[in-house]
Amino acid sequence: MAAIADTPTYTAPGVEIGAATRIVEILQDRLVATIDLQLTLKHVHWNVVGPHFIAVHQMLDPQVDAAREMSDELAERIATLGGSPVGTPGAVVSGRRWEDYAMRRDSALKHLRRSTRCTSASSRTTARRSRTPRSWTR
Repeated sequence: MAAIADTPTYTAPGVEIGAATRIVEILQDRLVATIDLQLTLKHVHWNVVGPHFIAVHQMLDPQVDAAREMSDELAERIATLGGSPVGTPGAVVSGRRWEDYAMRRDSALKHLRRSTRCTSASSRTTARRSRTPRSWTR
């Protein structure tokens, strides 16, 4: 789990501190994942080659922008709940539970296949670790 700088001492109206603390932990985990995603997508953007290069290259920048927007939204929600979002490189590295994206310069299709497998594995890991109690979702 990624580092959280503090436990909320206040939170949004109607949210109990215990619930806010757990939600902040889950959101911090997702913040780490979206920061990692933006960096990985940019890495692929720089290293894609071959006949499908331009299509994939142009597709990736909007995806990086979308991941940045998600990161910003997550960080703002953490702050609203009284937590302290941690988006430092050290927090991202220590909060990761998946392997680094190892591919370097390669064809667009190979990168797309690899990134799809990485995304699926990360989603399965997150789903197992962030079970939300039903009482919080009612």
